[in-house]
Amino acid sequence: MGGVHKKPISVIEKRTRRMLEGKAGRREKRPLSETEKRERSVIVTPELLRTIGSGIREFKVITPYLIMTKYDITYGNAKRVLEILSRKGLIREVSRNRRVRVYVVA
Repeated sequence: MGGVHKKPISVIEKRTRRMLEGKAGRREKRPLSETEKRERSVIVTPELLRTIGSGIREFKVITPYLIMTKYDITYGNAKRVLEILSRKGLIREVSRNRRVRVYVVA
């Protein structure tokens, strides 16, 4: 009848062979050293708002991820900056869902 069946011996042998080869061939994941860690800006300064406000004119659409990667700030701060620029009238919101907002230059 039906039910759970055991795996064939060949499948078990292949799995153990892959596990043994994987442990020998796989490199250890080392943590980033202090010099390799990325330092992102934690606070939103007026200077940062000015630089982002002048630099966003070159983009067709503006998302928090785009601002985060270009200006090396955290994602939350990128969302905060876009909200401030939207209130100032420099950009306007085009699309919005629960995860991301999309802006264009006003």
